[in-house]
Order: sequence, then C-alpha cells, then structure tokens
Amino acid sequence: MRAIVSVLSSNLEYQSFLQAPTTTQLQLYYIKQQEEKATTFLWDFLVVLIIKLYFILNKKDNLFVKIFLLFIALFGVYFLLETAYSGGTLVYKYEIETKLINGT
Repeated sequence: MRAIVSVLSSNLEYQSFLQAPTTTQLQLYYIKQQEEKATTFLWDFLVVLIIKLYFILNKKDNLFVKIFLLFIALFGVYFLLETAYSGGTLVYKYEIETKLINGT
C-alpha cells in the first residue's frame, strides 16, 4: 500500500513542478527518472505478489518457483535501493523539494 501511495505522491510532485516557474529541465529530468524507478519497483513486487498468491492458492509451490520469485524479489530490491538513492539525491544534491517548499 505504501508503494502505491509513494508512486501517486511522486506523480503529484511532478505535476506541481511542471507548474512552478523556477523549475529547470534538469530537475524535471531527475524527477521523471525517480518516478519511473518507483513505478518499476511497484510493478516488480506486484508481480511477485500475484505469482506467489497463484502458487499458494493452487498448492503448486516447488523449488523452481521459489528460486524464480527470489530472483524477481532481488531485482525489486535493486530498484528499491535505486529509488531511495535517487530520492535522496533529488533532495540533498539538487534541493528539489526544499526549493518548492520555500518558494525560491
């Protein structure tokens, strides 16, 4: 649920940045990258959830499925770390959120 809220709030921030007069193209580029990473992260773990539920409900859980889900989950963890890093970069290096809040 938090991932969905995160993606939606990221989209709202992007829309507000499009309307801000002080927004540069570089800031918009990094915000869009952040949003794409968060969306990929969300879809990855949604796929893991759907596959896991399917195999649990049909009682077809075997070693291949577990290894496959582990691989997809590790892929999702990579996107989680990438999203967190790029979000921190947006705030601390490019000061994107603080500029919007302060109105400068």
